[in-house]
Amino acid sequence: MCGICGVAFQSKSSESESRTRAMAVAMAHRGPDGEGILANDPRAPLNVYGRSKAEAEVQIIQMLPECCILRTSWLFGIHGKCFPDTILKATASRPAIDVVDDQRGSPTYTADLARTIIQLCRSGTKGIVHATNRGDCSWFEFAREIVAGARLNTMVRPTTSEHLVRPAQRPKYSVLSSKSLQKHGIEMPDWQDALGRYLLERNSAS
Repeated sequence: MCGICGVAFQSKSSESESRTRAMAVAMAHRGPDGEGILANDPRAPLNVYGRSKAEAEVQIIQMLPECCILRTSWLFGIHGKCFPDTILKATASRPAIDVVDDQRGSPTYTADLARTIIQLCRSGTKGIVHATNRGDCSWFEFAREIVAGARLNTMVRPTTSEHLVRPAQRPKYSVLSSKSLQKHGIEMPDWQDALGRYLLERNSAS
């Protein structure tokens, strides 16, 4: 998944009464060059899709002022389509693949994110929180790590966004700062560690 996505939830005093609201806020920020995007940074969507998600976030806060909005990015997991799965399938039929090296983000393993959401729900967290696996990379660096982790011989070559035409503009920088998550005493594992566990889980499931 490119850019940023998120979920919003509101919890009552009883865990059994908890209510959850889900949303996507992909590509809701342009992002600075070098420092992670903070939870309270202004929204800066790049395209129509991003604007619709940013507006949805604002409306949810208006409807549920006590909710917690959790933003994440570059999700991957064994259920459904994701970037590692796409790369692994591509390497099965190609000796080399080209992957953009000018877009940076933080890969996030769905298993790690699920545990984090449970912790935040149980603690009654409010406000906007960023949750991704630690560290950041480009899509090219991510793909190279996937191929290496799977012990494949496929060559991964860096390219630029201009050479891979997409229907909508993508953010060059969508790294989310983890400061808002750390305030709640939560720190997620490195994305490389998460990728290793994903590959093991994927192999076990196949």
